[in-house]
Amino acid sequence: MTQASNLRRVRKDDSPFIERRTDGLDICLDCWVRSMATGRDDKDLGVQRLEMLCGDGDGYGNDDTGQQRRDNEIAVATNAMIDSLSRVHWWAIRRKMGLATVWNYPNQDYMHVAIEACIELTAKLRRNPTTAVWFL
Repeated sequence: MTQASNLRRVRKDDSPFIERRTDGLDICLDCWVRSMATGRDDKDLGVQRLEMLCGDGDGYGNDDTGQQRRDNEIAVATNAMIDSLSRVHWWAIRRKMGLATVWNYPNQDYMHVAIEACIELTAKLRRNPTTAVWFL
C-alpha cells in the first residue's frame, strides 16, 4: 500500500487551519441574540451592575468583565437599530435569528425581506459609534 492511498482529502470547512471570518453583522446579531436569550437588557449603561463589580478577590472584576460589558453595549446598540427598522424588517431579523417562528406577512417573500433587512441593518450599524468598529 502506498503512502498516497493513506491520505484523505479534507474539506475546506473541516480544516482547523482555515480562519473563519465573520462579518460585523454576525457579531452584532450574535451579541444581541445572547442578550435576548439571557434577558440581560441593561437600560442604564452608566451604572455598573453589581455582578460586574465583584471580582476574583481584588474587587475590580474578573478578566471577562470588560468583554461582557462590551458585548452588552453592542447588544443594546443593535437592539436600538433593530427597533428603528420597519415592522416587516424587524420581524424578518427576529425570524432569521430564531427569535420568532411565524412569518406574519403572507404577502411578502421572507427571503427577499430578510436580505433587505440585513442590508438596512448593516447600514445602520455602520453609522452607530458603538458597532462601527466591526465594519472597518
